[in-house]
Amino acid sequence: MTPSCPTTIRQLTALLAPPYDQDEARDIVLLLLSEAFHLSLTDVACGALASLSPSDHKRLMEMMERLRQHEPVQYVLGKTTFCHRVFHVDKNVLIPRPETQSLCGLIVDEWDRPYCGLQPPEPIKVLDVGTGSGCIAVTLALSLPCSKVTGWDVSGNALLVARDNAHRLGAKVDWKLCDALSFARRERCSPVGRDSVQSSLYCRKRTKGHASECTWLRTRFGTFCSRCRSPAVLPCHSQLCSTLVAFARKNLF
Repeated sequence: MTPSCPTTIRQLTALLAPPYDQDEARDIVLLLLSEAFHLSLTDVACGALASLSPSDHKRLMEMMERLRQHEPVQYVLGKTTFCHRVFHVDKNVLIPRPETQSLCGLIVDEWDRPYCGLQPPEPIKVLDVGTGSGCIAVTLALSLPCSKVTGWDVSGNALLVARDNAHRLGAKVDWKLCDALSFARRERCSPVGRDSVQSSLYCRKRTKGHASECTWLRTRFGTFCSRCRSPAVLPCHSQLCSTLVAFARKNLF
């Protein structure tokens, strides 16, 4: 490495300011060094950056330039952590948000129940609309042992990412290339509601002849549950929930 090349955290952080503020830039640099080069803060303090091979240094500078161009660090790394599992991500899918992890936790807490292996109940049926990286579908497939999970997306490239994540993590999910909004358009759902919806999820289970179902929409306004109707969101979200339930009942399950 030449003397002009960055050899400290401070020097690397300075390369990202702007567009990032100093604290955020430092956090991104530490994450990049840890995940891509397996270097800790102690390693860097002991001169590890100066010992990088020419190829690793080139790769580091290329990653730093992508970050300077406002590319999210998850895309630069090609992966992110979701519910304690590593998922591959790229520009074909959205980066999972922390709120979505909370949503998965709520669903597992409510729907995961012990059962007798000799007489397993009817599987919980899950439809993840706009699955993207497959983080929700894969997480629920692995966390709900007695479940049948389907993931839809209109993008074939997104489904390739989701399928790769499922295969690598050992999750069984039925992936389908489908325009989930086509049925909403037929049902004349409000376009405002569709545009503000970031992901939607439908779950159904049957216990002793009684069917229980629920729909969740994650929107710009919060997570909307068809049961509790909270938080307060646009009326069109309730309409979209109802349309999704009707479609799933008729065509999927």
